[in-house]
Amino acid sequence: MSRAALILAGIVLAVAVIAVVAIDLGGSDSGQVLQSSTSDARLQDLSPPPRVVRGSGPRDEPMPVPAGLRPTVGRVERELRGVRQSGFVLGDPNAPISITEYGDPRCLECALIHRDVIPEVVRRYVATGRASLSFRPWPLYGPRSEALGRAALSASRQGRYWDYLQVAFLRSTRRKTAEPPGRWASALGLDLARWRRDLGRRRWRTEMEATVSVAEAVHLPVMPVFLVRRAKGGAVTILAEPRSYDDFLLAIAQTEDLRGPA
Repeated sequence: MSRAALILAGIVLAVAVIAVVAIDLGGSDSGQVLQSSTSDARLQDLSPPPRVVRGSGPRDEPMPVPAGLRPTVGRVERELRGVRQSGFVLGDPNAPISITEYGDPRCLECALIHRDVIPEVVRRYVATGRASLSFRPWPLYGPRSEALGRAALSASRQGRYWDYLQVAFLRSTRRKTAEPPGRWASALGLDLARWRRDLGRRRWRTEMEATVSVAEAVHLPVMPVFLVRRAKGGAVTILAEPRSYDDFLLAIAQTEDLRGPA
């Protein structure tokens, strides 16, 4: 079986796990868990098999982040202004193209992509309603990674999941981990008391455990990995370790069978 087929089979397996867990959790948010997993379930009937696009070109080391937190938060707020957030999804959940990322908030390569590439993907595709973007925390680098994943997931309860993720990627990699997660929540203007209460939700651990199960079961080749697929079924493109917006352009164009964005 090819690597692409193994990855697809693992994602389908994980969908079943997440769906069962969502039912077990119950409560007011279980519907949101199911909603966040529904588009993955569509992968089960896809044909032909997924295509794989690998990033190309060199990658520079990240530039130093601003000395103060406020410039970072200001940048993130400008880049996401006016873009809808629904749980873990950025953009319209019913957009024609769905992009799902598996990554770690402390991953250096992920941080570079979120600094240099994701804002352009958001501007050209997500903000225009052509694609939605979701993120699955894959805590590979230890307790700090898990804590940051939980912190971002907790921010989703206040509609700021992607704001928190982007701040985390710009401020915290394996080389820069001094700032406490609560400082970012405060800088984003979250209700801190509510955010701290939400940190203890059992479903966050469940979400991350399901993601880790996928990664370990199918040996995801690199981090990050993006699944680009039609929302109504059809071809799936696996975008591994993208280096530039052009890599997303190619993956999305292959998935929607277009030459490029209008």
